[in-house]
Amino acid sequence: MKKAIIITTNALSVLLILSSLDLVNSIAMFLIAGHIPGTNHYVSADAMLIGATAILGFITGRVSARIIEAVSRRTVSRKHA
Repeated sequence: MKKAIIITTNALSVLLILSSLDLVNSIAMFLIAGHIPGTNHYVSADAMLIGATAILGFITGRVSARIIEAVSRRTVSRKHA
C-alpha cells in the first residue's frame, strides 16, 4: 500500500511540474507549427518534414530489425531442436 501511495504521489508531482512549465503546449506547438519554445523563431516546414521523415525512418528500421532478429532466432532454434 505504501508503494502505491508513493508512486501515485510522484506521478502527480511530475504532472503538476509539467503543467506549470506548460511543456505539453510547447511540444505540441513545436511539432505542429515548428515554433521553438522560448523564442520567436520558427523552423521551416521543409526542415520539419525532413526531421519527421528521418525520425520515422529510424524508428521503423529499428522495429523491423528487431522483428527480423526475433524471427531468425525462432527459425534457428527450430532447426536445432
